[in-house]
Amino acid sequence: MWWRPSPENRFRRGKYMDWFACLDRDGNGVLDHGDFESYGGRIAEQLPIEGDAMSMARLKVASSMLWTSLLGSMDESGEGTIQLDELVGAMITAEGQLRSRGVIPQWARDYVMCLFRVLDVDGTETISLQEYAAYLGAIGSDADAAKAFEILDTNGDGALSLDEIEAHFATWLSSGDPNEPGNVLMTGRLPVR
Repeated sequence: MWWRPSPENRFRRGKYMDWFACLDRDGNGVLDHGDFESYGGRIAEQLPIEGDAMSMARLKVASSMLWTSLLGSMDESGEGTIQLDELVGAMITAEGQLRSRGVIPQWARDYVMCLFRVLDVDGTETISLQEYAAYLGAIGSDADAAKAFEILDTNGDGALSLDEIEAHFATWLSSGDPNEPGNVLMTGRLPVR
């Protein structure tokens, strides 16, 4: 399936490549601990928690867990970094597992849970527009957060639950249809590649 250059496969690969480009904050062509080191701080700068030591500590731990969940599942070379081809390969494998088993692999579920913990800064068990916008800013996405959030908030309640985030991640991982709402989850936009 992936070796055939169909429009759907190019679209999926484009999503993965765009996400990698956003995560590679220093632009050195690999993901490393440094790209995630200040992740929580960048989120805190955009939300009213900078002086809240407990929230900052939780953000730091959750950000570290985000990096650990990716590194453990994608660093095939053992160098402590993630190359673009490693990330894309892991996404392709995860997409195949989703299609065959009906669920995303455990490492992907762990990543989604860690991401949710990072973004749920106010502890409401939901992600608000403000929190989602902080995430997009933290990864350096230039997407319109309000527009992306409106697409993701399919039930119109003004918040994204963990179940909604997991469902959108599964769509982002597997869908080749640009009209599926989940395709904007990880970068706030459809792929530009």
